[in-house]
Amino acid sequence: MKNTTALTVFTAVGGAAALILRLAQERIGFSAETGLLVPGSPLTWLLPVSLIALGAALFFLARCLPSRHPDPRAFEDIFSIQGSATLLLCGVALLILSGAVEVLSVLADSAGPLPAGALPSAVLLLSGGLTALAGLCLLPHVLSASRGRRSRGRRTAPPALLLLAPAAMVFRLVLVYRTRSSNPTLSAYALEILALSFASLAFFQLASFAFGDGNPRVFSFLSGGTVILCAASLADGLGLVENALFGGCAFFFLGLLYSLQPLSVRLRGDAYEEAKR
Repeated sequence: MKNTTALTVFTAVGGAAALILRLAQERIGFSAETGLLVPGSPLTWLLPVSLIALGAALFFLARCLPSRHPDPRAFEDIFSIQGSATLLLCGVALLILSGAVEVLSVLADSAGPLPAGALPSAVLLLSGGLTALAGLCLLPHVLSASRGRRSRGRRTAPPALLLLAPAAMVFRLVLVYRTRSSNPTLSAYALEILALSFASLAFFQLASFAFGDGNPRVFSFLSGGTVILCAASLADGLGLVENALFGGCAFFFLGLLYSLQPLSVRLRGDAYEEAKR
């Protein structure tokens, strides 16, 4: 059994549990009149306590993984994607769908006046375009890693392509905070903010592997947290653009977490050079 299998299963189960708890909180945890959390309701504290417990367990599971930092191997050797290509391709497709739908919806509504407090159309077009382009830029690395050692000697995807995904997530995070921060009920949008924050950091850590500076333990923790928080955010019913984004991040990082191959030995001399090759 791969040493990331248990972590992957825990993350998937934790994401499902967080989704169920958030659905229950959305249905009966908020007051219909005020929009605030119902005082004394168990769901007021059950969801945050569960997320903290899942985060703590995820941290210790990630700490148990063998790790060598920096990892001398090529990107396609760190991620053995043959068994998880479907998850990754689904994640990439959903990210592209999220960006494309946002761009098309802005273009369709550009003729009418902007609602009060709405973001400018140009900003939304940039956000959707960045998301779609980020998904497209992930695809070459997924395909390269899916070939594994068979891609040796072939031209690999430029590492800089992976930097567009964290940039797109940070840009969307700023926009979401700007539009949602006026809501006095922090619990109504805190999960969305946390999910985008973890996704931004996870994508940045993924890019670090392509530049030879990735940390498997940090990446595992951030990936697992992204899956759990994105799964919980799906219960908020934010719309097709947001649901495709969160679903895409959840599928993508769950697939990467399963395919991760941490390096457990301290390589020296010829062994180090062999790992680099």
